[in-house]
Amino acid sequence: DTEAMKNKQQIGEMQDYLYCTDLAKEVKAGGQESINNIRIMHDGLSKQVKGYDYRMSTDSENRFAATAWQTGRMRARLRVHGVLIFFDDSRSGINTSGFSFWNIMTVDEERKSGSAMGAMTMCASSEAVYWVLTNLVSMSPFVRNVVEKMISDLGKCMAYINCSSIILLLTPTTTLLTAGITINSIEQSIPNINFKGACTWHIMTIDFPKNVGHIPDYEACKSYVYKFLVNNTVSKEAWEEYLADACRTWPAAASYLQTLARDKERWGAPWRLEHFTMGYQASSIVEGSFSSFHRTLGDTPHSFVGVVQ
Repeated sequence: DTEAMKNKQQIGEMQDYLYCTDLAKEVKAGGQESINNIRIMHDGLSKQVKGYDYRMSTDSENRFAATAWQTGRMRARLRVHGVLIFFDDSRSGINTSGFSFWNIMTVDEERKSGSAMGAMTMCASSEAVYWVLTNLVSMSPFVRNVVEKMISDLGKCMAYINCSSIILLLTPTTTLLTAGITINSIEQSIPNINFKGACTWHIMTIDFPKNVGHIPDYEACKSYVYKFLVNNTVSKEAWEEYLADACRTWPAAASYLQTLARDKERWGAPWRLEHFTMGYQASSIVEGSFSSFHRTLGDTPHSFVGVVQ
């Protein structure tokens, strides 16, 4: 239709880039100056890039807390291909300050990936996720009617940290925040998402060996879970039988497997296959975007202002 053609034309005509000559002169700024530099960067891009929009948040001491940005091309891409989005953050390799760089990615009909929004927050938390996603909705209100499915590495564990630099994202008084991210932050910001998939690569490659890598016959256990719980099985009843069999065969892993099973609707094959995800079961699309970002930055992690520049 006319709207779809307009969006495709926008995607073809516009370019994504984050560069501002004003900020290039201020690579090593800090404190209030860094806040000003980020604003200068965003304002410069607003003039250079058609459709550019951004959000910023600071804490009670006017320290940086978060920023998010979206170009017109990103917005058009999200409108056309945003039924399924991929969402994750990265810290290692990007910076030495510990802040989180977020990317929201889409995939088109040719399986070509593209960024739909970028963001930076001072830590990874449920509050940070809520801030990023609510600002996605703020910059692209149609998201509530377009996005139906998300795959991410969010919501599998809970922990607590003191992260005062982000406290004004939602509350000015609470300093104890969840480091493990709950899916509530996704549901509250984009309630129409009907599938909040958990990245099976993170589960099986990172979480699984950390939790059960010590058990006897670990490789056989991992292979069984991959074959019958993550993939292949379409019957929910058969899946439950495979889970029970795995717990009996590897009792040392039973507690962890039962914990994983609490979120089976997010990663288990019978439930995941009820949704069209173009065959994706991992957030590798986002990981690939971070790899490109790492190559742009170079091998040495950068300071906060250096990454922004």
